[in-house]
Amino acid sequence: MISKNLDADGQAARLSTSVVHASSGQAILEAEFIKTDLESLTSDQMKVLWSWVDETSLNPGQRQGFIANGLRAGIVVDEARFRQQLKTLAPASDVVDDFLSSASVASRVNEGVERIPMRIGRRYELPVGKPNEGEHVTLVRIDSQTIGRTVQDPQYLFALEPVELTPQRQLHLRLRPEVQYGEMKQAWVGSDSAMRIDRRREVWTLSELDLDVIAQENDLLVITADRMQSEDGGRASIQESSALATKMMTGSSAQQTNEQLFVLIRVIKIPDQSAN
Repeated sequence: MISKNLDADGQAARLSTSVVHASSGQAILEAEFIKTDLESLTSDQMKVLWSWVDETSLNPGQRQGFIANGLRAGIVVDEARFRQQLKTLAPASDVVDDFLSSASVASRVNEGVERIPMRIGRRYELPVGKPNEGEHVTLVRIDSQTIGRTVQDPQYLFALEPVELTPQRQLHLRLRPEVQYGEMKQAWVGSDSAMRIDRRREVWTLSELDLDVIAQENDLLVITADRMQSEDGGRASIQESSALATKMMTGSSAQQTNEQLFVLIRVIKIPDQSAN
């Protein structure tokens, strides 16, 4: 089970490093959330950062669906240089920021590192931030059409599913953007052995934006918001405020600093074929 620090409302606020023991039949992923200073981030800096990422390793059609929604993803090919560049984009912190961060109230977007044991065929949820209070419009681009919804207290996440193991001992991992919103509801759910209460919110499932990744052990996937070249060649601009990427991958700190989130997902362990 994923361990999280919880805020006063019981919502997942900030992931923290933990030790996870998995059986031989489980895959292990490591999710890392890194915040950068959105205001000072330029298109030139992003260009350097993405020069260390292979975007062509992902399905071209699915990648275009991500790009149409302001998202960008790829497999990191030179981690040392990628992290060195990413480190230069980190927002400046002070004593107040450090205190608020430790109290899990510094920002709407997640931060930290989490190891996730996963079984093939099971669904897992990876929130990228806390619920955003109030009514919010979210715009999604699907098949050249823009679809908008007004949702209450939305929380944005990736649904993760390790689909299968390939004969080459690679992991087929599927990521699906989702929006959970509205009040928590409960219902009785039955199985072969027992009945249990299932508590959940409404879900806007964006299966049209599925991203399938074929990964080996130690591969590192990066997902963040794309940026548009500004006319003067200086500071790049993010997509419009209601776009999916903006909702998922940006936020403001308690100090009102605008931040952009980078989600890094590493395949730590691929299970043995004989265990599945």
